[in-house]
Amino acid sequence: LVGSEMCIRDSSFILVIIVRRNFSVVHVSLAMLFLSLNTMTAVVTGSRWASPAVESEPAPVSNEDGRWVRRMAVVVATSVYLQIILGAVVRHAYVGVMIHILWAFVVFTLVFLLVARVFSRFSKLPQLLRPGVVLVVTVLFQFFLGLTAYVTRPKGVNDAGTDLHQIVATTHQFVGVLMLVACIVLLLHAFRLKRLDVVSAVAVAGGAP
Repeated sequence: LVGSEMCIRDSSFILVIIVRRNFSVVHVSLAMLFLSLNTMTAVVTGSRWASPAVESEPAPVSNEDGRWVRRMAVVVATSVYLQIILGAVVRHAYVGVMIHILWAFVVFTLVFLLVARVFSRFSKLPQLLRPGVVLVVTVLFQFFLGLTAYVTRPKGVNDAGTDLHQIVATTHQFVGVLMLVACIVLLLHAFRLKRLDVVSAVAVAGGAP
């Protein structure tokens, strides 16, 4: 009877730990969605978004380049979001380290493909160039933080790790959030280019004899 009670107690404890860890991952997932929504709201309600007249005259942009950047911006934002979720799984559930590391290389590649196109074709558009610069800086910093966090990782599951690891891991998480915000800003302004093209076309058509 005592053995049964101990087994039930241990099973309940394990269940609580599993639920708590899974809830933490879900909490991070929802928090990032909420942050993305707030970022979108802040951008589209700004004065620059409401009036296309305040934008500087853009350089000619081909439809193909604009379409490519819009699609890649969606892919990059999604990949960064997934990477944050994978990081939350590693931090709270203590599993999936190698998946998190491998996906980091995917994110790194996608970010540089996007930023390379922005720098080469949209360098005269600060609304795309600025978040592109932020993405480059943060993704490079993320690699350094991720490597440091991995090297200084705790030895055991229940080990909190050193103070250095805690600081690096928290900073790693924060910079990942900055990357997501930069992705959302770039994505919105990439779609805004299409909107400005439509506004310009309508204005030209309206002024035609």
